[in-house]
Amino acid sequence: MKKNRNIVATVIMLCSLGSIGIVRADACTDTVDTDNQCNLRNVSNSCDSGCGSSNSCGNSCSSSCDSVCTGSRVITCGQCCRSILLTRSAHDNTAYRYLPFEHMADMCEFNGGFAIGYEFQQTFGSSDLARCLFNTKTLSFKGSQVVGRDASSDLIADYFGLSPLFVGSLTLCPQVQNQNLHFESYFGFDGWVEGLYLRADLTFCHQKRTLIDNGCNICSTNTVLTNTSAFPAGYMQDGLAMPATSLPQALTGTFLFGDMQTPWKFGRFAFCDLSDNKVAGFSIDLGYDFWRCEESHLGIFLRYSAPTGTKLNGSQKNAGEVFFPIIGNGHHHELGGGLTAHGELWSNDCGDNVIIYFDGYATHLFEDCQIRSFDFAGAGCMSRYMLLKELVPTGSTTNPTNFNYGGSLINGINFATRFVKSTIDVQGDASLRLIYNRRGFSLAIGYNIFGREEEKLCIQGGSPCNAVNPNTLYGLKGCEGVDYYCYDIVSTVNPTINSGPTTTTDNATASNATAFSCGTTDSPVAAGSLTGTGPFCVDWKNALYGSPAVQANAVPLTTNATSLIPAFKSVPAVPLSSDPATIFNIRSGKIARLLSNKGFVTIGYEWEECNWSPFVNGGLEVEGAGGCCDVKQWGVWLKGGFAF
Repeated sequence: MKKNRNIVATVIMLCSLGSIGIVRADACTDTVDTDNQCNLRNVSNSCDSGCGSSNSCGNSCSSSCDSVCTGSRVITCGQCCRSILLTRSAHDNTAYRYLPFEHMADMCEFNGGFAIGYEFQQTFGSSDLARCLFNTKTLSFKGSQVVGRDASSDLIADYFGLSPLFVGSLTLCPQVQNQNLHFESYFGFDGWVEGLYLRADLTFCHQKRTLIDNGCNICSTNTVLTNTSAFPAGYMQDGLAMPATSLPQALTGTFLFGDMQTPWKFGRFAFCDLSDNKVAGFSIDLGYDFWRCEESHLGIFLRYSAPTGTKLNGSQKNAGEVFFPIIGNGHHHELGGGLTAHGELWSNDCGDNVIIYFDGYATHLFEDCQIRSFDFAGAGCMSRYMLLKELVPTGSTTNPTNFNYGGSLINGINFATRFVKSTIDVQGDASLRLIYNRRGFSLAIGYNIFGREEEKLCIQGGSPCNAVNPNTLYGLKGCEGVDYYCYDIVSTVNPTINSGPTTTTDNATASNATAFSCGTTDSPVAAGSLTGTGPFCVDWKNALYGSPAVQANAVPLTTNATSLIPAFKSVPAVPLSSDPATIFNIRSGKIARLLSNKGFVTIGYEWEECNWSPFVNGGLEVEGAGGCCDVKQWGVWLKGGFAF
């Protein structure tokens, strides 16, 4: 018997170290096909045309690497600032799923049991979750013309419809709360094949996500409005444009301003809690115990999990929000296997004993059609919210000589959200527990490890929800205007304004703009000239820097033209590439690698003298992690069941 115990203990140690292969972050696969777009409001066919079966994914990967976590921890490139946060599924928790009547020895007939339980889970460490999503806990918004703004950390408020002189901040307090109802069943087929069994588990979850907690002092909105004056003429439209007057108004994605007349379809900020109810998981384990006796057992099982929970294809409730509830494992089919084993370490003549028990599995998450939002390569965290200008080719459409401004602006989140094919090579969950049994009572302490590799994405063609026309070209606006104003001048020693203005669309782009910096005009060429008889053109910047500082569409006659700031257009303007590996920071849209460790304790009682062997137990768990996107949470549960 001592030899058998040593074998079981050795197997447990090896499996606890090797059953979960979470060791690498694979290269992404980023190619584009020509599938037709699909309207994701139609749930029934939301993926039928967005992710066709004919796509092939290459191995090229964007190497852009522009955001890392701040603080004492060293985080690998791109680890922080993700547009999506997927916690471990409420269904994947081997710390919870132990049943005392499993793997019973000397069973020569059909046997089994059922259990039902309630579990409450809640994340802590909101600062870490905020850094995972936004690279910071507090978002600082400052207009492009605010003196002393930090071009490395202050988001340009203009992009969100806020005044160029706006100053404000938003403190984030992301939290995930789960209320789970677990159903577990075990069926032993020892009457057919001794050691053969089937286990079926189902978890129903109510999840609530909070991004901005207005109910406490620490996590709240902190908005300081120093200026809400209008956008200067020509900056956002022909003439003045009124900005948003608060961060909630700007960030909910429905505020329209100037030529930006398309609401955000994705990435909106919810200033209220969001919740949803779904089946978090349904799994079937088909297992066989090679070794089974009163003091120990050793077996393996094949595991399949159905694609339940939240579909990440944009069709679900609140899918347009940046931090909407995601229940389950991302709606993937899962297939894998695992191992269970136990061994008795100590016993006495009264039936008291100490048992060590191991349960662990690893699965592959198969391809699923989804949507993701991406930051722009090299443009920083939150760059997916930059403003884009519509561009129309001049000359040949296949070989244009330049591009004109098409008359509309969009927020980059609509352009940067794409269909993807998602796979995760492996995720795993394993628990090791030490159980003390005494006259029906049991007390257990245990250790759990959960891991998941970084997601692999293959970007597809089309635009989810018809957010953008796939045939339309866009360029980064930066702080360039959309119109400039041209005046005829009298060409003398001191050229003066003679008549005007005439409004002309401004094609200027700033391909080196970031979420924090306006960038510079691409291939700048002055619009108009002081030689001859004009025209001489000015844009919105004259209202800030010119002398006299007047609106560009209201320059008084006889004004000395040399005192004005000339407008610049781009020759040529620079449209965004059609290659997602070039324009997007692919990792910003991926579900991050996750590795967490959990300690847990349970206490229970089993009525062994009864034929049905009813039992009840409760548990407490605390889960911690060290990475930027690793989720910390605590939980409690109570469950009961019976055997037959």
